[in-house]
Amino acid sequence: MKQLFVAYSIFLFSFIVLPSQCLADVALKPIQIRINVSAVPDREIVHQADTLRYLSQLYAKNQIRAGFWVNGAAYQQLKSHAPSLVKGLYEHGFLIAHHGANRGGRGESLVEKSAALSWENALQMALEFERQADKGGLEQMQQDFHNNITVTGRFFRAPILQATKLLGCESMIGLRDQLHAPTNAAWYMGMLCLPDGVTVTYDEIWDISRSRENIADKLQGLINIWVPGPNETISIVMHDYDFRKGSESDQQQFRKAYEKLIALIAKNKTFETVTYREIKARVIDARTQQLSMAQLFDAANQIVEAKNIPLSFSVGSADFSSADILHALTMALSQFVKTGVFPANVQPIEMLGPTHVPEPIQDTTVNVSTMVSVLASWFDLGNGYVPPAFRINNQEIPSSSLLIAMGKVFVATHRKNKIPNNILVNNIPILPAHTERCPDTLSRLQFWTYKQQRSLVGSANYEMIANLPSATKPRLLETPIYVTVYSHNEDGGPWALLETNADLYAQYRTHLIQKVRLIHERGAALSWQSDYSVLRAMLHHEKGHLLQETNNKNVLRWMAEDMGV
Repeated sequence: MKQLFVAYSIFLFSFIVLPSQCLADVALKPIQIRINVSAVPDREIVHQADTLRYLSQLYAKNQIRAGFWVNGAAYQQLKSHAPSLVKGLYEHGFLIAHHGANRGGRGESLVEKSAALSWENALQMALEFERQADKGGLEQMQQDFHNNITVTGRFFRAPILQATKLLGCESMIGLRDQLHAPTNAAWYMGMLCLPDGVTVTYDEIWDISRSRENIADKLQGLINIWVPGPNETISIVMHDYDFRKGSESDQQQFRKAYEKLIALIAKNKTFETVTYREIKARVIDARTQQLSMAQLFDAANQIVEAKNIPLSFSVGSADFSSADILHALTMALSQFVKTGVFPANVQPIEMLGPTHVPEPIQDTTVNVSTMVSVLASWFDLGNGYVPPAFRINNQEIPSSSLLIAMGKVFVATHRKNKIPNNILVNNIPILPAHTERCPDTLSRLQFWTYKQQRSLVGSANYEMIANLPSATKPRLLETPIYVTVYSHNEDGGPWALLETNADLYAQYRTHLIQKVRLIHERGAALSWQSDYSVLRAMLHHEKGHLLQETNNKNVLRWMAEDMGV
């Protein structure tokens, strides 16, 4: 694995020192630059603060986006000895994230202590840990930063992650190590996962700094070795103490190599540094989204064909979790049982998965209407999670078995427009390959909440993010000026004529497109505010040849999806 990291990190250096003509027509390579900040002995606190100042100046000088991941104990130390430092980093454009202080040994860490507990007890332990300022420290950080600590990581169990979510975090890092998932670019437990594709660490940069080979000439052929998956990034991850390792000569040598790397990344237009903010700006918020009956039929077919629970469901241009699909099947079939007609679409709520594996059952036949009614009654309560089992006819039937059965019922009902009377419910093993690889996380069964991310733009193209206003980049001590660009229309006046006058609408549309393109080309953002008259006109006129100028989309969809309005 280390050789892979070394190869990729050498590739990173070779890529950024090559002549610009070699980089034509190459999509931007997104890079996350992260500094993990942990507690240190008291005698080192001053040196740690100096390191953070040095790094912030280096990044600001090169207009590099970067994040500082601070655990609670380290934050308390810095708050006492350098009270304005961490807040100063935040106020000057750097991401401040929560670096979970739950890593330890000899049974002392939160990860180890919570392993044998029930979900409820493990969650309570994690909440108490994060509420102690000198331990997890998340609650104190949220108070000090006005609930703007939105990212957490990296070592977690599902209850620990849920505790950070309850305390305000909305994204995290480290998913692949826990689920052995096909991609880190995913939603997990309703949280956005920051997607490492390749990680470069201290060892790789230190090895390169000591090499005398001409890296660019030797490894030019590796220029395109890394093709990022959807939303995945290169991550350059250091700890603050990496810059204080070894002798003074070693530290100078390492800093020189790191400074060269940062300067080259800044100069090379092929790379774009991103943090949580930029990643979130280009990812579709898929925590809750509607399914049409055609989409639900597709998902149900995936269940029937797999005869087990897939890690996630890819349906057309969207992805759904097992919890999503069980809830969606329940809502659709519940309405069919009552009315004989499926709804046009259903929208499941965000839910957690089961928290333990129930005892296996013998294959059993159940009445379909009873099964649907029991599931619907549960979800109507709004509990926010899928229970391990549902009680039907005085028998506890695992949710996994019911998900498979509901998929079969939906497929049969959708095809014949008639719901079957009974269904055979089988004992279904719960993803045995995944549970063997990672028994703890999956003993909590939160794989039910996993689904891959979808992007608002091309899968490997960060040009939209590169064009964000420069205020999103770290800056020195200059005073920023914030500008909002917005437009507005009403229900009356000239806008009321657009629906019935095609020529007038075409003229309005042309002017609207010109303004949107101008603002987009300047790298600014537009807030477009409309009353119903223009929206009704769009519904009436957006078809035919008009769509050719807007990428074969209606103008409203084009503004949102293509122009970032």
